[in-house]
Formats: sequence, structure tokens, C-alpha cells
Amino acid sequence: MMPLVKAALPDRVAISFEACLDPALVYGNTTQLQQVLMNLVTNAADAIGGKGDVQMRVDNQLIGGRISSSEYFWISSPTPGEYIALRVTDTRHGMEPDVVAQIFDPYFTTKKSGHGPGLSSVQGIASSHNAALGVWSKPGAGTRFTIRLLRKMSAESGMDRTNLPGLNTHKTAPSNTILVVDDDDLVRTPLVKMLELLDWTVVEASSGEAAVALTQRRSDFATILVNFTMAGMNRRETLTAIRATGCKSPAILCSGCISSTEDGVYEDSFDGFLQKLFCRQELEKVLAQVTHLQGPRTN
Repeated sequence: MMPLVKAALPDRVAISFEACLDPALVYGNTTQLQQVLMNLVTNAADAIGGKGDVQMRVDNQLIGGRISSSEYFWISSPTPGEYIALRVTDTRHGMEPDVVAQIFDPYFTTKKSGHGPGLSSVQGIASSHNAALGVWSKPGAGTRFTIRLLRKMSAESGMDRTNLPGLNTHKTAPSNTILVVDDDDLVRTPLVKMLELLDWTVVEASSGEAAVALTQRRSDFATILVNFTMAGMNRRETLTAIRATGCKSPAILCSGCISSTEDGVYEDSFDGFLQKLFCRQELEKVLAQVTHLQGPRTN
């Protein structure tokens, strides 16, 4: 995950990874666990604000008794057993206890604008994996999130894979499927409707992070439409992270801010350009050029 994580973070934030463990396995949904890591890392970068460090660590942890509640605020406390622990730590501001108690609320954010911290989805995924989730934080000392997943000791350990969502999900997509990446519902929804009228199958992503998670599961999109301006991961970071997943689908930049000839804005990374507001004929033309099709594919 390191190339993907680095691509998602601004240059001002340094990231480090350390693993201290013997070879070990856990049962889990790969895409969802990657989403947990991305959410925790991007949340840590947002908390830093300026320059700072984010540290990731994975190791074995043997829990022999109850965990002190004074050390961590636990959403779900770990019971005795052997765990693989994922920890994400930032070393900047930290939080007061009353803030820590609210951060997993989906409607709570300390940001003046933009999106919330996305920790409610982390809580949901941890719960679906029967994982323990906790946070330690002190003002001026930073914050550490810990996810503890039960370690799979052997094939006869009795853990039921069918209880974990998405393990048997196929990583394929129809060849006429387009991924639309735009955080503005008022812009994305009409574009999706237009594409559907042209007989394309459309998958929507409301953020760069969501688009990356989708391309980790399926990589054969006919093309990917990316909006020029987005909160969170910007257009370049989104495309870089998508490429890091192994997805080689052609990408089209959509913008009402710049023209296709302005400062070589897309030539180095994007395969096509759509100037907003575009009509149906312009959309069809660019799609045909980028996907090497004479019009949309139909089933």
C-alpha cells in the first residue's frame, strides 16, 4: 500500500512504515481493509495541517486481559487472544477527550469546511471484521488509531470466511463501464444520466479516495472521467493513486476552469480532455477517441 498511500498525501507530510512480525494471516476483505488504512492516513494528514509525520506500524499483539480504558478510547474492546495490530500515528496537535468521544459520529467534524474525517466508515468496517478499534490522543502529543484483527493461526482455526463481506467479489467489470469521479453531486448526476442515455454502464465515485478503492476491485473500465477540482485528493493525486493500483484504463479530465491547451495541463497524465459545459456530441467524440470505439459499446 505504500506507493498508493504516498500518492494520496501532500508533499508536506512524511510517511513511514514499520512491520515487526512473523508471517501471519487474518481473514478480511482486502478492499475494505485498504480503505481503512487510506482513511486513517488521510485523516492523520488533515490533522497535521502543516508539515509533519505519519507513522504506520503492523505487529503481533498478545492480549491476556482487559485493556486499560485510560490508555485508549475503545469503540470495541479487544478480548484476550492473539491479534495483528495496525496502528496509524500522527505527532502533531492531538485531541481533547470530549472530541475523541465524538470522532466516529458520521456527522461530526472539526474541519471548518470540506468533508468529515471518514472515521464512521472505519468503525463500520472494523465491526464487520470483528476487529477491536481504539484511539489514543493527547493535546500537543498527537493521535494514534489502532485496529486489532484476530490472527488466523491455521486453516483449522474455525474462523468462517463467509461472515466477512465481499470476499468472493469478482474483480471484473463490463467493457462498456465508465468510472465518473466528481465530488459535486449537482455536476456528477447529470453527467451520469447523459452517459446512461448513450448506453454506457456508469460507476460513480464522489471522491478521489473512493475512486481508488473502486479501481482496486476492478481495473478494466472503458475509461475514467475525473473532475478538475475536487476536495481531498486532487485530480493528479487521484490519477497517480489509480495507476498505482494497476488500473491502466484511459482517463479523461473534465474542467470548466481551463482549456486543453493551457500549460499542458493533462498531456502528461490524462488521455483526453472535456471542456465544460460540453454537449452530447462532444462527449461522444472524446469517448470514441479515447476508447478507440466508434460510439458506445452495447451489451
